[in-house]
Amino acid sequence: MRCAQVYTELVKEGKNYDALVTFRSYMELSSILFACTLDFEFYSNYIKELADEDYIRFWFRKLKPEEVKKNLKNLHVKSNEDLNNSDYDNRYNLENLVKVFTGEQRDLLYKFTSSISHGQYKVLKDIENSEITNYLLMASDFLANTTTLLKVTTYDNLEHKEKEEFKHEITHSVWIQILYNHLLKNKE
Repeated sequence: MRCAQVYTELVKEGKNYDALVTFRSYMELSSILFACTLDFEFYSNYIKELADEDYIRFWFRKLKPEEVKKNLKNLHVKSNEDLNNSDYDNRYNLENLVKVFTGEQRDLLYKFTSSISHGQYKVLKDIENSEITNYLLMASDFLANTTTLLKVTTYDNLEHKEKEEFKHEITHSVWIQILYNHLLKNKE
C-alpha cells in the first residue's frame, strides 16, 4: 500500500504528525483488505458500486473502522467453531492473526491518530515528543506486523468456482506482487 511507503518517508523527514495521519489511512485500508482476504461476503460487499448517497449509508453500516473490526472479530469466532470440524484446514491460527487488527495496540493507535486527524486541540498542543516517539514505534510495529500478515494470508482454502471469487484471487495476487516489488525496491 502506498500509505505505508508515505508513512516511512514522512518519519524519515521528521514529519511525525503527517506520518501518523497517513498511518491512520493505512490502518483503515489494511483492515479492509484483510477482511476482504478472509471473508468473500465482505469482499463482495466492498466492491459494490453504489451512488454517493447509498455508498455513505453503506460505509456507515459496513465499512467504518469499528464495523470492520467487528467483522474481523466475528471471523475468528467462526474459525473457533470450524476448529471443531475435523475437515477444517487450520494452517493459520486466525484468532491470533485477527488480534493484530482488533487488539489493544490497534485501539490505542486508532484513538491517538483520530485525535490528530480530527485536530483535537489538547492533543496537538500538549503532546510530548517522547509520546509521539512511542506512538511512532507502535505504528511501525503495527505496520510491520500487518504488512507481513497481508503477505502471508492467502485464500487457498477457498474453492474458486465463481467469477467474482476468481477476481478476488487475482486482486490478492496483484496486491502481493506490488508489495513484493515495494519490499525489493527498499532493499536496493
